[in-house]
Amino acid sequence: MNRSKGILLSLILSVTTLTSCILTDNTLGSVYIPDNQDISIKTAEFDLPVTLKMADSLQTAVSANFIIGSITTNDYGTFRVGTAASITPATDTILWGSDPVFKDMYLQIAISDKRFLSPEQAFIPQNIYAYELKAPLDTTFIYNNSISKLSYHPVPVTSRNSIYMGGDSLKMHFTKEYGERFFSATIEECDSTKLFINKFYGLYFRTDDIEKGLTGGRLNYFDIATADLRLTFTSTNEAGKRRDTSIAFKLGEYLSLNSMTSESGSMVTDNPVETLHYESLSGIKPHISGTALHSLMQDWAEENDIDLDNLVIAKATLEFPFEYSGNYKALDNYPGNLFPCRRVRTEKHTLYTPIDEIYNSFMDKGSLNRSLLNYKPDIGFYLQDLIKKENTELSEEDDLWLMQTISYTNNTTNVTTYYPDFTYYNIARFNGTGCKRSPKLRIVYTVLK
Repeated sequence: MNRSKGILLSLILSVTTLTSCILTDNTLGSVYIPDNQDISIKTAEFDLPVTLKMADSLQTAVSANFIIGSITTNDYGTFRVGTAASITPATDTILWGSDPVFKDMYLQIAISDKRFLSPEQAFIPQNIYAYELKAPLDTTFIYNNSISKLSYHPVPVTSRNSIYMGGDSLKMHFTKEYGERFFSATIEECDSTKLFINKFYGLYFRTDDIEKGLTGGRLNYFDIATADLRLTFTSTNEAGKRRDTSIAFKLGEYLSLNSMTSESGSMVTDNPVETLHYESLSGIKPHISGTALHSLMQDWAEENDIDLDNLVIAKATLEFPFEYSGNYKALDNYPGNLFPCRRVRTEKHTLYTPIDEIYNSFMDKGSLNRSLLNYKPDIGFYLQDLIKKENTELSEEDDLWLMQTISYTNNTTNVTTYYPDFTYYNIARFNGTGCKRSPKLRIVYTVLK
């Protein structure tokens, strides 16, 4: 390693790890360094070119959570979540017997979590409805907007009002007409998931909104692994005796999909001067154009006579400040972290994925800072790659979307993977671009000579 590279590495490490409050004179000893090896660490601050956009095409398939509910707020309107789920037999062989007569068909499922914005909403009554899908679910149904009202029949197949009060579990009964349809399933269909789901398309579940003119509501997270879907009936067995029989089905084992809609699209703007709004899942998001960020850095470099090819970014941080509203409990509705994600198109799908910094233990993952009232995720690797691109290489995949993230660790490989959180509902307000404490990009850099 030559001397200039050694000096550069030492300086960058000192910037990213130094926590002392001692003031340092970065020019000390510079007279002994040749001009072509003089490396100075500097800082720069930029007004962040942030906009507000709706996130769409969220991947919400194959979820462990069976989410049903809606929440209405004055700022964001109504956010709704329903779930579409396949139905498959729990056993390979079903013997219906002769002359099967329907008795009951019901679903019982345990609650795993609830989301509401105020405590009094925890146990409000909600009507839960089930509808028969018009077509089978398949691997093309992976997004929050894959299911619409046109995807299911308009008349519920629930036999009575299924009112959920926020308790430990939900139980709902289905109509005789719906349950009797399963008697037509052949041995071959019961033995083949593909044949079965192409005859019995599955169900879509939803709830009513809160009463018009009011705010509130609740999202219910049911544990799909606990779902007990049963059809009970009587029939005549091979011995000629009448018997009571119960057949179990699996809900969502082949595929389940959370369907989400938000009314916060009215907040979309290219100039959020007063307030940046954040609604999780498919709602409104702070968004940063990669092209705008690239232009910002180019203009700055030109004004300061800096060759971007020689610019080395030691650290880059986004800062999203917010103000104390007087109600500290309001921060409980804020996301635990916010981190820049990119919207990437693969050969078959569109996915949101966090930028690579999230895998570096020295980087800030954008945790909620209740003391400083801000989120400060690191984007140093991303920004270094961005400034190296030509204008013609830029695309929407360089854009950043601020999202809450979650992690999953594979117990076998001990590998941790990070994903945007497409499960839990949060809302937040940050300072807009015209505020005194406005969103910023801050960099620590040096220029190679």
